[in-house]
Amino acid sequence: MSCSAAWSFPATETSDLRLYIAGSSAQDRLIEGLMRLRDDLEDIPALCAAGTLDIYQGSAGGARQRVFLCRTANAIAGVPAGKRLALFKASGGSGDGVAPLLDHQPVPFLQQEALSDGCEGSNRVLPTGNLSAYTKHVGCQTALDLVVPDAGISDLEPAMFASNTETLEAHPVTQLVWGLPVSRNFRNALQALQGLVPAEVPHDDPARETADAMPMLSSAQLRSIFAGAVDRWSVFYDRDGTPITVSGLLPEPPATRRDLSGTRPGAYRPDPAHGDRVYLCRRIDSSGTQLAYAMHYLRQGCTELAAAFVAPNDGSDETAGGDTGALVDREAPTGAVHAGRGSSNVRRCLDYHDDHNRWAIGMLSTENVGNYLDEEYRHIRIDGYAPTLLNAHRGLWRHLSTASIQWRADRDAREGDARPAILAYLAAYLGQPAVLSNLNRAFRHPWGQGGYLGAVDATDDEVDAPVTGRYLEEHPVSGVSYTHAGAPHSCLPPMLSGPSSVNLD
Repeated sequence: MSCSAAWSFPATETSDLRLYIAGSSAQDRLIEGLMRLRDDLEDIPALCAAGTLDIYQGSAGGARQRVFLCRTANAIAGVPAGKRLALFKASGGSGDGVAPLLDHQPVPFLQQEALSDGCEGSNRVLPTGNLSAYTKHVGCQTALDLVVPDAGISDLEPAMFASNTETLEAHPVTQLVWGLPVSRNFRNALQALQGLVPAEVPHDDPARETADAMPMLSSAQLRSIFAGAVDRWSVFYDRDGTPITVSGLLPEPPATRRDLSGTRPGAYRPDPAHGDRVYLCRRIDSSGTQLAYAMHYLRQGCTELAAAFVAPNDGSDETAGGDTGALVDREAPTGAVHAGRGSSNVRRCLDYHDDHNRWAIGMLSTENVGNYLDEEYRHIRIDGYAPTLLNAHRGLWRHLSTASIQWRADRDAREGDARPAILAYLAAYLGQPAVLSNLNRAFRHPWGQGGYLGAVDATDDEVDAPVTGRYLEEHPVSGVSYTHAGAPHSCLPPMLSGPSSVNLD
């Protein structure tokens, strides 16, 4: 059923169906991609009728918020056509997609009835590929409704965030490929130190962005930084045995905010007054991103012997975060470790350190693409491998996490309630290649494709050998699985989920 925008669902109208979902912000684009699917595709049914979708974006209670309003299509069993559907998504940390379900804890969501007059602006987004057009509303600040979520989404299985999760019905959906972002000035310095790009090459030269020019750190070096065992760059030395902060391969530092002044070349020694410290842009403890990095590099949540992840010490808080601009965008930060509530805080943190010629490391998924504008960060290789879909599929890039959507198994199901059918639809189709391939087009880096792979437990698509990077662009299906003994166990090493190539270069 194809419908025009005239048949859309204004926010002022009462909704027939309401569904509240809380949890990971990293999965928000997945939901958007599924909600935007065209309603004339053969393989995947659409939840929303074409031309009827409005997406409202804002924030509430310190968390990013979205509200999806549309008329339902005639494609999903148990979901009548033409109903006015309101799907609310509160995006705090992954823990918010688990604990509120277990504890029946209300979560703040944007109030639908106040959306019409509570947004800064709107524009029409054109269709692309398998995705239909929609109207985008931004800067929405409205009254809040406190609601116990119907479902939650987490970057890892629920058991990584809480105990006694047996009452939850959980479904793996995707594998998110994490990267290793650093401030761009540190990326440039590593390129010079590792003989990949001379220091005098301008900071914005395209030669710095190729796969061959991508520098590297080792997982052992990162583990030591994340555990706080290494907090000074001067413990790392160059090929001549000189501490990298004063290496002769790097020129003397320029004034701070060199990008704004146009100073070149592109790689320098860090600021002599404060640049020896290892600056770290992490997330708050309830974040799935934070747990994904702490688990992968330090085995937190997997063994009692795991080292503690270094705590924030710049005035930010590991529970509430802090004002990134006030704490980091300054000549002399109080501390070297900043905790941010969201990925945007990590991006700004890295950029501010770049502005002040300090070297910093962060944590972001590969759906975050470095740019030349106001967020100066770049991903680097770890142990010789770049965080591409192909390397992740082959098991060479090991930093993946299997996202999960879950709800209470004992939730009340009233007669005529379409919410269980919608939840089953989300679980079945969020990780489908047709959804992910469209989504991943926004995550193409100069060194390769990043983004999402469909978890093997969430798709029936079979992989055709040989698997190449181009193949995964259209068929993003994982080649490894973290499912052991019938359930996801992120602490255990992944196993192959299908055919694998012996040509791994």
